[in-house]
Amino acid sequence: MKGIIVLAFCAVYSVEAWNEILGPLNIESHTGHVPEKYLPLSAEDKHAIRKAASFVGFIKHMPQVNPLQLPSMGPYHISMPENNIEGNLILSNVVVNGIKNLALNDLEMRMATTRVDFNVSLPEVAASGDFQLSGVYGGQPMDVNGHVSVILKDLIAVIGEGNKLAQVAGLNVYQIDSGDIKIHIGSAQVSMNMNQYSDQFRAYAVNFLKNTAQYPDTVDNIVRNVLAAVSVELAKFPAEELLNYLISNGKPPQLFARY
Repeated sequence: MKGIIVLAFCAVYSVEAWNEILGPLNIESHTGHVPEKYLPLSAEDKHAIRKAASFVGFIKHMPQVNPLQLPSMGPYHISMPENNIEGNLILSNVVVNGIKNLALNDLEMRMATTRVDFNVSLPEVAASGDFQLSGVYGGQPMDVNGHVSVILKDLIAVIGEGNKLAQVAGLNVYQIDSGDIKIHIGSAQVSMNMNQYSDQFRAYAVNFLKNTAQYPDTVDNIVRNVLAAVSVELAKFPAEELLNYLISNGKPPQLFARY
């Protein structure tokens, strides 16, 4: 009898599960106002570039990011008026694998305007986590819970971003306030389990990923949420400490010793 109940549960739940393999995908976003590039780069800029490259080389091999585990992220506001979706997204138990294989190229830092440019490539990166999306869908209250896993292959990103000084918890910290981003993904495998609306959201997700150029506002909103998540991590480091690391001869472990 227990076996029948389990099979029945799996049959019902599987209706709300889906898997898609898509690609190639091209995504572009322009949010905020990224400071202009100036040339030539100063001696301070070049020193900061060398330090930042060492910084990336250090953190991508840290045990804490292999895998990277994030217990909770959000809430992030999600607005997709073309699909009548408005709500807040919370992620939990997020696990990211593959960061140690990240390659950083063409890094440029302009300390006078706090602009950073770089290219990133990853042969494969995998992420999974639980999510809760609450809000309004089609004029009705919505409370969706589920699990998502994504495998991206042959990812290349060209990024230019601007930073500003802000106060967080009484500290002066750097926050990312703008970005020009182009991303190419060779293939993306997306698997998702949801407690409701699975068919509708599958159609929305596939259409969106295949036609991101038709939804610039939604893409920019997602990018702003990603930049906000990165800024949360940046807020752990006082601006003065981070700046001193970039323009002095300190080693990365000294910067991260207490985190």
